[in-house]
Amino acid sequence: FYRLSKYVIEDLEKLGIKLEVEEVSPRDYLKPETISRCHIFIGRWIADTGDPDNFLQPIFNYNNPTNFTRYNNPRVTDLMNMAKEIINPNKKVEIYKEIQNIIVEDCPWAFVFHPKTAIASRKGIVGARLSPLGIINYENILIESK
Repeated sequence: FYRLSKYVIEDLEKLGIKLEVEEVSPRDYLKPETISRCHIFIGRWIADTGDPDNFLQPIFNYNNPTNFTRYNNPRVTDLMNMAKEIINPNKKVEIYKEIQNIIVEDCPWAFVFHPKTAIASRKGIVGARLSPLGIINYENILIESK
């Protein structure tokens, strides 16, 4: 997060916000006792399934230890729990849109970017597998002999 933090610091200082930066080891970075000393920190979350619940519950449900901001909106929690029980995909999408709108309005995070993944291929290279999540598995990669 070093480069990103420099950009954020520069932008906030342009707005007149003075920051005191405390560097911590990667091992200690997300420990609750470290985060509790912060007014602002840089974090990330990547959902490991295609279900929005897997993205929302860990970082926006107050009861989850990975909710590092300790964000707590009972309406969001109720809607997330409701969405888990709904089978109708259109109704589920509407609930997730409402959740998204509430979270953006509450602003517990400043969403900076979402990475995009690009994959290149080449004739003669085989065995690389792409998961539905965009994760590349190189365990069985081979170069075909001619």
